[in-house]
Amino acid sequence: MAQKKPQLRLTTGEKARLDEAYSLMEYGSRTQDAAMMEVGEIIYIRIAKDDRKVDALSEWESNWKYDENFDPENHNKQSKFLRDHFYHTTGAGGGEITFIRRHKDQKADEVVNMSAVRDTLTRKFGVNVSFVVLALCDTIIPSTVSREYHPSGRKFIYSDNAAYANTWVPPRIKPSDNQPTERPELWQQYLDRLMPRKHLCWWTDGDDKRRYVPQQDYFEAWLVQRIRYPSEQNNVSIVLRGNFGTGKGFWLDTIAKELVGMANYQPVTTKAWKGDFNGDMFDSVIIHLEETNDTRANTADMLKMLVTQDRHRANVKNLPQKFVHKHFAIAISSNYYDPIKIDEHDRRYFVPAWSDHLTGSEGKNETAAFFDEMAWWLNSLQGFQELRDWFEQVEPHDYNFRVAPDSEAKDEISSKAEPSESRKTQLYFDLVENRNKKVAYLSSELQKANYPMTDNEVQVSLRNAGYISVQRKYGGIKHNLWLPKEHKDTHRLDQNGWTLWKRDNSDGISIPKEDGEHEFTMYEAEIEIKAKMDAGKTVVINEYRHPNLKELSLQNGTLVNIMRPTSGGTIYGNESESNDKSDEERDRVCNEFETRQLPYFTDAEIRHLKGKVLMCHCKPKRCHGDSLAKAANDLDT
Repeated sequence: MAQKKPQLRLTTGEKARLDEAYSLMEYGSRTQDAAMMEVGEIIYIRIAKDDRKVDALSEWESNWKYDENFDPENHNKQSKFLRDHFYHTTGAGGGEITFIRRHKDQKADEVVNMSAVRDTLTRKFGVNVSFVVLALCDTIIPSTVSREYHPSGRKFIYSDNAAYANTWVPPRIKPSDNQPTERPELWQQYLDRLMPRKHLCWWTDGDDKRRYVPQQDYFEAWLVQRIRYPSEQNNVSIVLRGNFGTGKGFWLDTIAKELVGMANYQPVTTKAWKGDFNGDMFDSVIIHLEETNDTRANTADMLKMLVTQDRHRANVKNLPQKFVHKHFAIAISSNYYDPIKIDEHDRRYFVPAWSDHLTGSEGKNETAAFFDEMAWWLNSLQGFQELRDWFEQVEPHDYNFRVAPDSEAKDEISSKAEPSESRKTQLYFDLVENRNKKVAYLSSELQKANYPMTDNEVQVSLRNAGYISVQRKYGGIKHNLWLPKEHKDTHRLDQNGWTLWKRDNSDGISIPKEDGEHEFTMYEAEIEIKAKMDAGKTVVINEYRHPNLKELSLQNGTLVNIMRPTSGGTIYGNESESNDKSDEERDRVCNEFETRQLPYFTDAEIRHLKGKVLMCHCKPKRCHGDSLAKAANDLDT
């Protein structure tokens, strides 16, 4: 017969935890709160599993009485604090590591141990700290699969029901109710110093007609897009050049850093990009590339990949290597006249006029006085808030951030390419832009359209742009087609909305071009929607079923991506998620959007959609965009 193990007494700490655990279980039982009951049971089980304390536990239970005035608010508040400020994720070796969010300090998340977590909780709540929460810190803190950076208000991103910690740090300064009607005076003076109003930039349409805008207007809109819509794509790099001491870096190191959030702004050199750990660079919405010791050509080659590719391989210390989405845009400041090699037809760079404001000793004193005044305004006179409120009145969607405008300054420093080289540059960017448009290519057709390039040069351009050659049937005929690498396993292209690119594409219905417009070939499904667009109505399109309307609206600046932010969309994405692809589930999530999100959009947010083209993946089936379009079309009617 086995001897009973010697019994031990309950410690003071165990008694305190048990008292709170029993109270939580009793309160949870009375209020039907299963989660609270479970928390209490975990503490009980941890103590009860020690069979040396069976008698002490039994005696304690017989004397315990429930306090009718028990309030679980203290427990709930501390549990929420842990969930808001900490998360677990998967480490490089497959184990679990813990991060603390440092949003209040405008700093990136940092790795911590559980002792530091408990110390933080104790310092926060002092003598009121919950014994149960302290004991269950590790369990209460949410676990995530990995970390993702997405500029949105969500602390966690969900994909296929898995949780990912969002490492984006919200900026400190938010727009207020103030609505200024003109640029702040000192901000206007600063823009006039960088690129006086007389300097213009332009885009050229298919008829060689130019749309001119002041360089400082485009420059300002670029910054506004990074602040207000950081999740939207921006493929334009600003190359700001000027004499030493003209303050060309002030807008980045002082203004942009504060308004996009310090954690979302990264000043780097080319050396940093080539280091072992570059993952932190991708947790940014603006990258400031400072003066570099690399050659102009090396810098240009590095930027070619960074600017045009949406996905990159990231290395972060203590975390597994992974591919990430790029959310940043690049700004370059330099004292050199031609800091990087820009080819004649390179559409990545916006090059404003050379900044040469008041050089010499007199200019040095004047410049110092101006920036002293501007720094005082920003920091002591609410200048940052005034700027943020003004930026809320600037409409960045009036400008194109997929293709940079031309300028005389850009033309002056661009390298004039040989005809074949010029074609290579143009073809590369065309292919990169079409990566997400379900377009398949025949190298022979591309070669015909890009003379004097050879077929081999065309295939090199396809590979460099991320395409791969596969054998597929299209229209019943087998071809050697070039598809984006991520779609290399796709079959039945013609049945899944893919277009076979041809030099003279006569499929579909031709839409005559008007002044300032490109000529488009529309499919029948697009004609009715196009008529509504022409009438100024807000419409909804499918990204893949209506490729021509997507391209047209992109060029017109009227496209609004209404997919979820985690899919590259905007604030207009539906937060409700379907459990399956049935029509019943579709109706449920659309109905939830109408009741849970639509009523909470401001008038300005709905008015922004008026006359716009809303892009999703649902049409022609029911889409939450239908509700957004109706709300926009009903304005002022």
